[in-house]
Amino acid sequence: MAFEQRSYAAPTMGEDTYPRFLSFIVWQLPGLPPAEFIKMGPAKAIRQLGGTAPSGYDLKLIADTIAGHRRGRLDALSLQAYAELLAVQIAGVSASFWRPGP
Repeated sequence: MAFEQRSYAAPTMGEDTYPRFLSFIVWQLPGLPPAEFIKMGPAKAIRQLGGTAPSGYDLKLIADTIAGHRRGRLDALSLQAYAELLAVQIAGVSASFWRPGP
């Protein structure tokens, strides 16, 4: 899942309002990764699985979910490529790798 939040900054003297954007991404994993993957953090764990973490996102592993955000517009095509690569990498991991989620 990916989405974008838009807010408007209050105008300052002589300037118009302008939008500010935050982009969010969320991946549901098939279960909890092993403890050593949790310790290394999501970006490094994704690389360890052979994937590439999306650049510029502050990623966090929350139970069996990877969530991230960054300032700026959502780049849907780029995120789709990251998500598809990650899905292929996850599908290639043995089911015994994952622990049951919460």
